[in-house]
Amino acid sequence: MQTKKSIDRAALVPDPNTGYLIPDYFGTANWAYSPPLRKFVDAMPGLGPSSTNALGQYIPIAAPDTTTYPGSDYYEIAVVEFTEQMHSDLPPTTLRGYVQLSTTAVPGAQITLTHNGAPIVKGDGTPAYGVDAPHYMGPAIIATRDVPVRIKFYNLLPTGAGGGLFIPVDTTVMGAGMGPLGMDAVPMDYTQNRANIHLHGNNTIWISDGTPHQWITPAGEDTPYPQGVSVVNVPDMENVDDPRDVYRPCTTPMHKVQG
Repeated sequence: MQTKKSIDRAALVPDPNTGYLIPDYFGTANWAYSPPLRKFVDAMPGLGPSSTNALGQYIPIAAPDTTTYPGSDYYEIAVVEFTEQMHSDLPPTTLRGYVQLSTTAVPGAQITLTHNGAPIVKGDGTPAYGVDAPHYMGPAIIATRDVPVRIKFYNLLPTGAGGGLFIPVDTTVMGAGMGPLGMDAVPMDYTQNRANIHLHGNNTIWISDGTPHQWITPAGEDTPYPQGVSVVNVPDMENVDDPRDVYRPCTTPMHKVQG
């Protein structure tokens, strides 16, 4: 019988560059390899375009829509896959992060959102445009005490084979591989383009909190598991009976959220 110690030892392989033994589980190297990086050569990104660093990084500030739901700050936020250079000594890095979507009330810069050169479309087939371009750690929602914040959340990650994560995934971890239908499901495993939002440090009702079982998949994803078992729409928001699983809205007063 193999012990954990013997499995760990068997998973060590020589690094082709240094010769040192490094872990390699499940046939996929699970270490982060990057060249030596110089310290303190890049300024931290600041809030808004006026605080852009030399890499072009900044944290966008979300623009509230105060008319769609009077008395509330309303935002349409999507998760997308994009690239951004994180260090002067590195090429652009593939990331998954958030962007505020352009609407009639808040058009913004109307940036055409793309993935691998192709336009990103929403569940209704219309192109997705950003109030600003996607940036790591953005957009920041600057909220006001006692003013509710409403978010309609879109999962606009790639579907099908393109929706797989670009980093190694241990599918033996519960919730990462085979679903409850077992081998009767087609496809059998949970998809790797599931997404969720979560709010820390506030008195939030559970339907808006973003629990581990409130994830959604992109519209049009071929999966027997389109959403988590605890997904509940906010009752007074639009299209609550829409079957396309394109969003999970949340309503909650909060001080500040970075999407």
